[in-house]
Amino acid sequence: MKKHVFIIGLILLLGPCKISAQTPALAFTSACANSSSLSGNSWSSTPAYQCDLPETSTAGDTLIFSFGFDGTGGNQNFTVSDDKGDTFTLDVSSAISNNKQLRIYRAVNIAAGATYVRVTLNGGQLNGYWQPTVSEFYGAAVLDASSCATGTSTSVTAGSLAPTTAGDLLYQVSYSASSSSETSFAVGSQSNIAWAFAFQLHGDGAAAQYGVYSSTSAINPTFTQGTSNSFISCAVALKASAAGSAPALLPRVVHQTHDAMPKNAANPWNIGAISTGDTVYFAYVGNDAISSITSNPSPTVVNWTASGADFVGLNGHNHVNFYCAKFSSPPGPLTISLTRTATTNDSINMIYDVVGGTCNLDADSGGQAGNSASAATSLTICSGCITPTKLNDFILADGGQAFCTATSLITPATNFDTGWFQGNNISGPSQTDENNFWAHFRNANLNAITVTVQDTCGGSAIANWAARVAAYQSSVSTGAPQPPTGLTAIVH
Repeated sequence: MKKHVFIIGLILLLGPCKISAQTPALAFTSACANSSSLSGNSWSSTPAYQCDLPETSTAGDTLIFSFGFDGTGGNQNFTVSDDKGDTFTLDVSSAISNNKQLRIYRAVNIAAGATYVRVTLNGGQLNGYWQPTVSEFYGAAVLDASSCATGTSTSVTAGSLAPTTAGDLLYQVSYSASSSSETSFAVGSQSNIAWAFAFQLHGDGAAAQYGVYSSTSAINPTFTQGTSNSFISCAVALKASAAGSAPALLPRVVHQTHDAMPKNAANPWNIGAISTGDTVYFAYVGNDAISSITSNPSPTVVNWTASGADFVGLNGHNHVNFYCAKFSSPPGPLTISLTRTATTNDSINMIYDVVGGTCNLDADSGGQAGNSASAATSLTICSGCITPTKLNDFILADGGQAFCTATSLITPATNFDTGWFQGNNISGPSQTDENNFWAHFRNANLNAITVTVQDTCGGSAIANWAARVAAYQSSVSTGAPQPPTGLTAIVH
């Protein structure tokens, strides 16, 4: 009995065990395209923009959701949510500049398995220019400080903030107040912090940087843009914590970029992207064929290589392609230059920065097309169109359709990468992923692949569509399961 008393007394003397904070770090980020103006289109009765996560969330991590919009009328009421019921808190809201506003929301101690974050307009005037982006971090949770600023300059500043503790995660995002594109971005160079980009969207004039700040001195987070354009920029400082954990999945997406290329865009068209993984995939859906893809810096291991010959839909539209590039040392920010045979229409260029990927092509469907003339709620774009020879491939699927909006994957029930905006009517045009779709997944067996997307059509037909599926071996791809070894036969 005395031994028990001694142990209890020792526990009371030492106090409860404390779990040390970890250094905050990025799990992944997804930058969705600006919806642009809504003029000339019917408006939805339930306007929402869903920005899909590049991978499912990890329990205990923190989501930082930024949202820029046209606040003309000043009466907008928004709700931010995900598919796991996590609570999002508005941390900071900028002043109005050119009728535009930027907000940063945060959800902490999130549930595992979230696949998207959605912002919904519950009331007020719908004006467009919605831009949602989402980043997941681990090791950071509690808000310590925040700030916002507006201006017109090549220096993008967020205003002064002063953390109360050293080691905070600083996250700064910028949204274009003039809806202008940018030629380039460069991360900040400031004392006591090493900045890195979370995303850069040249076409939308938007970017975000983050870093761990090892001081409590006041700092005005700053990065640069190539042209002196109007900006709105906000920043938050989150205290380091023990919450969350690093993702373990391989292969996995770290940065996912939805680049919106407008009709009659410059040719070549320059795309801002991030590469911190070992492989970059370019998934294209557009009205015009690709002539070439280059980048600055150039890939050092595998230059931009197509999965196969160009494929186009039955109506001469919806070219679908995949390209792969590999660096010996990931460059961080890079600019991709896309040259097309013509500039007849807009497109979305989806960029995947992947850890554990390769450019070793396992299988490519070459392209599928059809004309769905009846009202539908789903579309099978691949029915056994490829059969992988390796397990745990990184498999990409994309496609375009004349009408309707693809909203999720039915088969396989996994990552859907298509950000979709319901400010317009169901088939209304906007500078988002509407009428097109992207997805990625990994195969746990060597069965033939089938891909079916869920469609919202409102009684309309999908009409002409084209799609493609390709499987790339990953750094952890394996062959067919082998029979057990070391068995001894027993003869009766």
